[in-house]
Amino acid sequence: MISRRGLSGAGIAAVVAVMVMGAGAWACVSGPAVLLSTSTVKAGESVQFAGSNFRQKEAVVVRFNALDGPVLADLGAPVEQLVSGSVTIPAGTAAGNYVLVFTQTAADGTPTQVPARTLVTVPGESGASPVVGAQVGASAEDRIGGLTRAENSVGGGVLALAGVGVAGVALFLVGITLFATGRKGSAPAKAKVSS
Repeated sequence: MISRRGLSGAGIAAVVAVMVMGAGAWACVSGPAVLLSTSTVKAGESVQFAGSNFRQKEAVVVRFNALDGPVLADLGAPVEQLVSGSVTIPAGTAAGNYVLVFTQTAADGTPTQVPARTLVTVPGESGASPVVGAQVGASAEDRIGGLTRAENSVGGGVLALAGVGVAGVALFLVGITLFATGRKGSAPAKAKVSS
């Protein structure tokens, strides 16, 4: 017969196995990231950058302020998932906040990796930064359709998965409690032998 302690140990092992498999399934895979030498650049001047995690073999293209904005640089294919170089902010750019978009696309124009974005602030002629709350770059009408989500609600699947996770943690804690408070089995009573 299986003891209570053995059942608790098996339950704990099952919960740990499920949690480890779940952690592997939900592991975060980071996308590309780009760092700038400075975030404030005057119109007509250059800024240095370095990027990592560009896993695809397609050339990396730097665009200004939109996924289909003007091309500032064609960097070629990444070397060991890394890119670096400099881009020049277009002369005559009005003071404001803009986005440099680093994209990789296939020959047919479809994206092969999530674009990396980084914010650049272009100061006014006096060198002052734009006013906080000023409009950021292009308006929503200038964006490509279908790239934003209209709905931002949590689906039933996510809630069910969260519930399973909470139940697993609760089961784990119950198993630990049972294991820790389990009574040590007493030695079986010796049978009296009559002579």
